[in-house]
Amino acid sequence: MVVKGTIPFLAPELLRQMLSVENHQDTNEGQSGVRGHISNGIFSLGCVFYRFLTEDRHPFMEGLGETQTFAQSLTRSRLKPDKDERPQINKVKQEMNSHLNN
Repeated sequence: MVVKGTIPFLAPELLRQMLSVENHQDTNEGQSGVRGHISNGIFSLGCVFYRFLTEDRHPFMEGLGETQTFAQSLTRSRLKPDKDERPQINKVKQEMNSHLNN
């Protein structure tokens, strides 16, 4: 699996892997050596949700207003640095449905 994406939306563990591979340059030509996981997508999804809800602000920028505070509460679990602490996709769907129905 080749990992592609926009740098600000990449999960921290992917960035660390990419830097490690670059530093060691021990991969075959055409292979990134970086392995993706569904939890990486959950992190990116959290970033996208946050930007959508806050009119294009990044979740780790300064100056939180009321909208940013709501967006943080909705996306906080998706943005956990530890991939094992991020929710499963069915939990994300359940939380989104709950917020949309209230």
